[in-house]
Formats: sequence, C-alpha cells, structure tokens
Amino acid sequence: MVRPAVSVICCLLLATLIFSCSTSKNENPVVPQDELRTAEEAVGGILLLGQWQVVIDPDTGTADIVPLRSADLILNVLGFLEPPTLQGLNISNLNIDSVAKTVEVDVIITHSIPNTKLKIFDTRGVVYGPEVANTDGYTILTSPEYFKDVPLGYIDGLLGTKDDVINYEGMAGFKYFADGLEATDNLVEFMAIPANAAMRGVFSEGPNSLTRHYVLDWNNVSYPFLAFNYSIYANWAKPDGDAPFEVADFPLTTANNQEAVCLTLTETENSLWYSGGSGGGTLSLQAEVWDWQGNAADVSIEAGSIIAPVSGIPAGPGTTAYSSLYNFSDIPVTLDSSDAFTLTVTVTDPVTYGEAWIGGLLPTDNPMYGEAISMIAMDTVTVSPIAVEQMDMIIDYRPFSIDPVSGLMNTDGLFDTGIGVQEIGLFVRNNGSVLVPGVEGELIFEPVSGIVPVESHYIFGDIPPGASVMGLFSADFSVTPPAKHVFTLSLNAPGFENSEITRNAFVATYQETGYGQFTNTIPQGTITTQWLNFTYGPELQNYSAPTSLMWTMDPVLPFPGQFSELPFEDPWWKAIGIGVVIGAGINMVIDGVVEACGSDYLDDAGEKINTGLAVAGGGAIAADVIDPFRRGEENTLPLPTEVTIQETVTMQATYDMPPVVGQPFTGTVQWEFTRITDGNSYQYSVIEPFINIHYNTDRQVQINQTEFVTGEVLVVTAALMGATEAYANTDAYMITSISRKMLEYQVVQVVALKMFDDGTHGDAAAEDGMYTGSMIVDEFLPPGDYTWGVFSQDVNQALEGMDPLTAAQNLGGFMIGAPMPGPIVPPTTCGLVNDGEFSVL
Repeated sequence: MVRPAVSVICCLLLATLIFSCSTSKNENPVVPQDELRTAEEAVGGILLLGQWQVVIDPDTGTADIVPLRSADLILNVLGFLEPPTLQGLNISNLNIDSVAKTVEVDVIITHSIPNTKLKIFDTRGVVYGPEVANTDGYTILTSPEYFKDVPLGYIDGLLGTKDDVINYEGMAGFKYFADGLEATDNLVEFMAIPANAAMRGVFSEGPNSLTRHYVLDWNNVSYPFLAFNYSIYANWAKPDGDAPFEVADFPLTTANNQEAVCLTLTETENSLWYSGGSGGGTLSLQAEVWDWQGNAADVSIEAGSIIAPVSGIPAGPGTTAYSSLYNFSDIPVTLDSSDAFTLTVTVTDPVTYGEAWIGGLLPTDNPMYGEAISMIAMDTVTVSPIAVEQMDMIIDYRPFSIDPVSGLMNTDGLFDTGIGVQEIGLFVRNNGSVLVPGVEGELIFEPVSGIVPVESHYIFGDIPPGASVMGLFSADFSVTPPAKHVFTLSLNAPGFENSEITRNAFVATYQETGYGQFTNTIPQGTITTQWLNFTYGPELQNYSAPTSLMWTMDPVLPFPGQFSELPFEDPWWKAIGIGVVIGAGINMVIDGVVEACGSDYLDDAGEKINTGLAVAGGGAIAADVIDPFRRGEENTLPLPTEVTIQETVTMQATYDMPPVVGQPFTGTVQWEFTRITDGNSYQYSVIEPFINIHYNTDRQVQINQTEFVTGEVLVVTAALMGATEAYANTDAYMITSISRKMLEYQVVQVVALKMFDDGTHGDAAAEDGMYTGSMIVDEFLPPGDYTWGVFSQDVNQALEGMDPLTAAQNLGGFMIGAPMPGPIVPPTTCGLVNDGEFSVL
C-alpha cells in the first residue's frame, strides 16, 4: 500500500500483553498457568487485552509503562480464562529524533502459554496520540472520542494521564502481529501470499514471540512528545474438537475479527491536474480488501472536500481466498492545491460493534455498540505537477449581444440596457501550436459595472491549434450605466496554466422617442435616428425601403476643435446610428414571422416582413464606408474660439433594385454633414455609388427529417457562399427560427436554435462552412406543425487595438442571409418566412 504523503500517522510501543486473573482470586496475574477454566467460556469475539500509557525517557532510552485498564475487566465478565495467555513485552532498537519529533522502535510480544487452545487471532497494537507513519490500518477501538462512558469501553486508569488532560480524538493507527509476519514486513504483501492468508493472522501458543517495527510522529498532534496511550486487541473463540488444536479448529466467524484485515489501492487511471490556483480531473481505482468472512457491506473512499464519499462496485475475488476486489471508476476530484492528497478508505461490515465485542455479551442499548464495525486505511494520490504548457488564447473579434427573444445578434454587438437579460457571444481562438483539451471558461464582470451574471460558466471543450470556438454566456444589463465595461474571461484546461483574457462590452441605452425616431445614449452623448422617407412601388418589387434618414449627434459637452470624442473611445458614431437601422429591420422581420396574422391581418404581416428585409438591407449603405461623421469633421474646420454643440448626417439614397438582405443590390447615396457651433454652421456633402457586398451567392439549408417524435434529435445544417468564398465559423452567426402553426393563419415562435461551425454541439467539422444546430425534441416542441428558417448575420471582425478609423468599416450584426417571404395570397398563405416545415407527432 502506498503510504500517506502527509506526516506519519501514529506510533506504538507494546506494553505487556496480559490476561489477568479474575479479581475474585488472589492469584499472581503474571504467573503463567496452563490449566483452563472450562465452566464458563464465551462464544468469542474482540478482546481488549490491556490499555497503557507509555512515556519514553530520551536520556535513558527506556519507557515507563503505566496500566490504564487491565484485561481482568473483560475476564470478570467472561470468566473463561484464568491464567494469562500472553506474557512479556520487550522493546528494542529505540531511536529518538527530538528535532524531527519522531521515534522508531521494535516491539516484541511473547506468548508464554503452551496450550493450543490459546491461539489468538488478529492481534493489533493500537496507538493513541502520535501518528503511526507505517501503520497497517486505523481503528476507533477504543478511542476515548467514541468509547468513553460506554460499557466496557474506554476508562481512565488510576495511574497515568487522564483523557480530559490529553484529549485524544479520531482514528488510531495500529500494527498487526501474526505468525510469520516479520518486524518490517508490509502487511498487504504478506497477506497477498495465499499460504500466509490461510493462517488467518494467528498468534500461536507459547513459547512464541512476535516483533513489529513502529515509526511514530508527533508533528501534527497535540499529544506531548514521547507520550502516548496504547491498547492491545485480539480475537479468540472456543475451538471445536479435541486438543491439540489447529487453526482450522477455531470458527472463522468468531475467532477472527469481523473488521477487514487490510486493503490496498491500485490506480487504474489518473487524469488529475492542478494549475493556477485550481485543479480537478478524475481518478479510477481498484481496491483489494482482505476480510475473513468476505461479507463487507460497503467499501467507500473519500478525501475531505476533494472527493465526496463514493462506494466501490464489487469486481470479484482477489488474489487469495480471503480477498475481494472493488472498482471505483471516474471519481470526480476538485483540487485547490498541487500537493498529493490522502484518501480515506473505509470497509464497513454488517456486524455491529456490540455483536463483535466479546461474543455479543455487551448491552445493546448504547448507540456506539449499534454502529457497524469498520476498518479504515489511508492511501495517497499524486496530483500531476503544475503544467508547463501555457494556453495562448484570444477572444476573436468583438463580443456581441444576442437578443433573448429572437436569438439574433444585436447590431454591432451593442448591449442594450432596455433588453435586460441577454446572451453574450464570443469566439475564443487557440493561438498555440497544440490542442488544448476540455477548455472551460468563467466570465467575470467588475462589480462597479452593475452587470449581473446569469450564466457565467461555459464549456468550450477541446480547442485544436488555430481553431476558434463560440462561447455563450448571459447577464442582466438592466441597471448597467451606458459605458465601455471591461470583463475578464478566465479559462482553464487540464494540464495547462489558467489563462485570463480581458475585453470590452459596449453598453448603450436605446429608446423609441417618437414615431420613426430612436435615440441611443452613451457616455459621450446621444445619437438620434429619424426616418424621413420610404420608397415603395413596383420598381422595388413592392418592398418598402428607406430613402432618407437623418442622424443627430448631441455631445454630452460642447467640444472645441475639429473632432468629437469617439463613442466608447473605440467605435465611431456610424456604428451607433446605422445599428439602429439594421436592428429595426431585423425586428420587423422577426415580428412579421411570429405575430398572429389571421386573414384580417395577412397583408400587414407580409408587408412588415418585406419592409424589415429592405430596412435591414438598406443599412448596408453605410456599412463599408468611412464614418460619415468623421468624414464631415475632416472637411469642416470651426474657428479656434468655437465649440461644437451638435452634428447631423442626412442620407439620401436611390436604389437600382430592392435593397433586400442577402442580395447584391446597388444604388447611389448622398451624404450631407452639418456641424453646428456656438457661432456658425458648417456643411459638407458627397455623392457616391454603393454596392452591398454582404450577400450570399449560394444558400444551402437542410433539416434531417420532416416528422419527429419526442426524444429524437432535430438537426438543421446550413452553408452560405459569399461573394468570394464560403462563410465559416467566425465569419457568421446563424440561428434557425422555429415557429409553430397554431391555426391556419397563426404562428408562434417557439425557439431560436443556435448554429455552430466550430466542431461542437453536433457540428461535424470545425470551420468547414457547414453550420449545425441540433436539439432534442422535448417539451419545447410539443406535438404540432412547425415552420423553420435560417437567419445569418456577419460578425464584427474588428480586432482588439485596431485603429478606430479602420474598425468603423467593420459593422457586425448585418443580416447576410434570410429566407425570402412567400407570396401574400389570402387565405392560403401568410407571407411567412420559412425554409421548410416539419411535424412533431
């Protein structure tokens, strides 16, 4: 058995092992007699042969042994043996290390009675006080903590230090004495030899002496150095047949201890790790337990807060006739240190202490004697060293907000205080050269942000080198002040140092302040978006598209000079204003999909879908150009004495074709910038062509089947080909919007199924351009008919630290793909967006 990594556990010194004669006699208890008293003989069981206090004198190298409790108390009850069966104690090879506070000593017990009826079994010398570093096992017999004030339990002797002075508590280590077991032999290795196990731990009749070596350690105990209490226990039962008696003549059920004799643990799998203040993993073990009766009720393992108690599964016979195997598979371990830790293994027997103690003659009304008897052992497990590997992880691009209702990304990733709880999407990329397994992340916000985490933990899984995996968290932004708030993503993985990444979350307050008017508030000011004009007609295939918009920026304070303060000190005002346009279009589409649209409202629902697709598409006019506020500021120079109090940008657009998302539409746009100072007004305008490059040339979507029953897995796959190449992983964010047909013209959105192209969540291969969304058909999809459609948005790929002028030309959340609406033909259709239908039976 591997020994504990912590300091040694207990010590021992054998005092005299004696059976005293009955107190009703005046016989000398140390004079051997070979006559047996046969009138009164007990059934058998555990016998306390004596209890002593031992104090070692370091100057003389001798020990003062004071009886605390003698065996005559047991003999008075049993009345079965009157002369002593054992006599003699000798101590040799005493080695005291006062600096290390340890003692090594050989203890010799002599059995002086030659009668074969006096073979005893499972003799143990138990030490209370110091730890026995080389212990054979642990017992609570008869620890004052458990057996004080218990019939025939622990009592203070007339001499020696009282328990209320020393107050020994807990389990006590012991050494096992048996024929053939040499002083320094390992008990498990001894019992693993079938011939030795067949002798059942016998201590044969005299003349016979046995020696065991003890290593005692006082470093982790309150007991005074060089002092301890000591007890000797053995088992005996009346043999069958006639003398001379052999081991087989003694009934195993009572002559041997009910407790297990010993056990050993073998590690079968160890994936433990520790890194950067935390650790974990799993541990698999096999225990071999020697138990004479083979009836262990339970074999369990625990390790304080590291491993919760877990019971082993019986796995068949062991290496001898008296041992059995137990398996412990994939035990979860939580570590807060890189130190090896100690396992406590407990083998519990169905027999109680009351039943096992001196043949069941004890009173049964004491709770202690109703406890199941148990043998305890300890073993150590080594934690893997702190890993030399370091994670090289980054958060790809700007984290983004996901609307909790639609499941779609909010434009440019902005978090809106009005939404409250929203998901946080981000991509984590492994920039290293090796696979990082089992990556988990914890998202941490500064308390002053007011952001309250809802789901702060996410399992990314294995991240191969160069790969990027999307993580999803959630938090409540209801009371968050508009600002750029810093968060930390703490990553850990087995065998790697923990990694921490900080990024920014941009939080704004969005309000509808009038008909066709929306205001975003941020620390640097407010920007108001006003719809001025829409175009609708055959030339736009009956899509209603925005042709005139105005954005007004009011700085929080009038500013001197040519340039305003950047929003969030990072994006440009364009990102805030254009985001409203795109977001409004997306919301129109979703509203059209999910609203009840009976025949009376069919045209309204279809018009809302068409308008939303055009509005969201129209936002592309400004997606890829320089920020119009910045361009206007570059071309208008106020006087040195002036301060700017307001800026406006007006957009006038004409379309060559309907500006529908996912289509390569073109047109012309005029930008007019106005700077208003405290003394003048300055204008700058430019007319330029535009082309939507956020479209897909090929859109492939598929569902795995059209009929499902509860418990089956629904899988949707989608791939988009852009103007030049396929969208893959971090290029796009996709969901499948699933709606249930409640009536002929009514639907209700049921779920927004997120899709992945990072090799997780059922996705077959990472970054191959094929996105996958899957879910088990359960209570979220009750029986009924459903429609489904895949929506795709681009990701803001502005890198951390990128020049804001360049970053402003990356606008995230623009819709690059959506299913087209069906024809509005009452009463057979509802003009609903869908890629297909399925039923749940």
